Amino acid sequence: MPDALNLLERCLELSPGFHEARRAYAIILQRGERIAEAQVEVDRLLALNPADPGLRDAESLHLRRLRRRQATIPIYKDILARYPRQPKAWMSLGHSLKTVGRAAEGSPPTAAH
Repeated sequence: MPDALNLLERCLELSPGFHEARRAYAIILQRGERIAEAQVEVDRLLALNPADPGLRDAESLHLRRLRRRQATIPIYKDILARYPRQPKAWMSLGHSLKTVGRAAEGSPPTAAH
């Protein structure tokens, strides 16, 4: 992990616009429990592509780790409005809603027959 962080930091020094390196850097920071630093990197990427579902999911992961479940709900709802067939996002939304006492809101819409 330390080697990966060092290499990615150097990569971003040389090429700050290398977005995939920044995404990898954010993941390594997150895995190392450096949540605030990881969120800074995710925020930089979200500024360029605010609808990216992977980045939005990373953002919600950071909020969950900071015990800010209420703040994850609009993120999951936005992801699901764009990509409704995402079981992981439905599960995460349901878990967040349950945690804040709003479990009934977590049911997906029923399909019309």
